[in-house]
Amino acid sequence: MLGDAQFIRDDPIKGKAAIDRALRISPNSAEAHLILAKYLIWLSNSEENVPAGEKELLIAAAGLPGRVDVFNLRAMVEEQRGQWKQALHDREKAAELDPWDSYTAEDLVTLNIMLRRYEEAERVIAHATAIMPQQSTDFLWRQRAMIAVARGDTKSAMAALDANPLRDLGVYGVNHQIAHVFVLERNYAKAEEMLQSVVEIARARNMLPKLRYGGVDWPRGITLEKLARIARYRGEKEKARSYFESARQIFEEALAKNAEHNSWDDSHAPAYIAEIDAALGRKGDAIREGRKAVELWPLKRNAVLAPDVAIIVAITYMWTGERDAALQQLAEVAKLPASSSPLPACPGLSAGELKLNPIWDELRNDPRFDKIIAEAVKPIKLD
Repeated sequence: MLGDAQFIRDDPIKGKAAIDRALRISPNSAEAHLILAKYLIWLSNSEENVPAGEKELLIAAAGLPGRVDVFNLRAMVEEQRGQWKQALHDREKAAELDPWDSYTAEDLVTLNIMLRRYEEAERVIAHATAIMPQQSTDFLWRQRAMIAVARGDTKSAMAALDANPLRDLGVYGVNHQIAHVFVLERNYAKAEEMLQSVVEIARARNMLPKLRYGGVDWPRGITLEKLARIARYRGEKEKARSYFESARQIFEEALAKNAEHNSWDDSHAPAYIAEIDAALGRKGDAIREGRKAVELWPLKRNAVLAPDVAIIVAITYMWTGERDAALQQLAEVAKLPASSSPLPACPGLSAGELKLNPIWDELRNDPRFDKIIAEAVKPIKLD
């Protein structure tokens, strides 16, 4: 219907207006209630709208039994609440109903990776890539690379990225992931070279993520933050400072313009600002900002976003010399499903990431860090 078409065009305002018109004309339309649920839970990006979205989803589910997007949307809410067993059941049911849908397969694989069920994730990937058109398998190849990284195998990770049908098209997320593998291999020159042009290449080829929230250039902010980390690894202090300062301005702008209280912005921007202040030697500000970020985003608020925030805050503690706090933070997150993204916005907490990522080098000589790696090998218990 029209609402869905507007969403696809990335215009949620017009989409919402279309839904409102549809519900006025046909208030009992399960389809209209489903698309309103999508808007409230997914496209509005504010957790305050989730309860209302769930009510709409219940209405839609009653009228649309067996709809794939009903199961996927319910799973999204369950993941946010840390209801991993229920979420896995709904993701698997959605994939069973439509095994040819690439987004459904990707979501199921992502959840399995978060739960460290790598063999099951690979089984889903193998099945999906065998039956889907090649151009629809982009994320599945990215996810193969993520699994390889989780196992500490950068060679296989790069091979998967090289096999991606979008490998040479300038896709922002693909190039970021390739740069990340270079970082894990300590090939900082190649990583830096790729990141310095990743935004411009993606924009020139119309492969840059759209800026939906206040026009803030998030892709540029994430890229600058990664370049700053690389400069820090290489001991290039002034270069790192320049990149960090530029990234901080973008994250501050994201918060200032986030009138819709998009959850990703609200959670990640303060954590990045804390990390950057730590890198710039502003210890008091960094620790205060980091603690506030964790307090504002506990697991009970969003079990998908909270581990991301905690990992970035662990970096903040580490860079301010608060080693014990950093290790304690990591030890807690290592027991949890950590957000898994083909664009690693922050270091994941897989065993492979912990072993290879230079960001954790300052903690490697502590036996407590070895215990954290050992914990990160274990699959997440669902009960």
